[in-house]
Amino acid sequence: MIEIKQEDLEYWLSGALEGGSNYWYLIINDYDKSGFDKKLCTIDNFAKSLLETPNFSIKIYDIENFGEDEDLDLDPSGALLGEISLANIFRGMDLMKENYRDMYDRLLSGDYDADDCDVWLQLIVMGDVVFC
Repeated sequence: MIEIKQEDLEYWLSGALEGGSNYWYLIINDYDKSGFDKKLCTIDNFAKSLLETPNFSIKIYDIENFGEDEDLDLDPSGALLGEISLANIFRGMDLMKENYRDMYDRLLSGDYDADDCDVWLQLIVMGDVVFC
């Protein structure tokens, strides 16, 4: 099992959430913010909480199930794709190593791009690459 540093997780999440994956996912503010540090940005708080808070997770929804105005009053239950959790991160890393070795190697070497982060997030959330 690899060691995941908070800084790496911050960069990978940023690459996915702000770049490679922003066309398919939606995060609704229904996660536990009790351990968040107000001095840190949301992605840094996500990374810190995922590594330090047992059972912390972030639900990920399919943005296509929401209107253009992201009408969050809709029932999102049918749009849930999965969640980011520490256990899912390790599962996604194993899947990436097994099926997307070049991307996995780039992620660990720091030579990755938004597409690599997108595949990483899809493997974490859904266990497969669903969106291309």
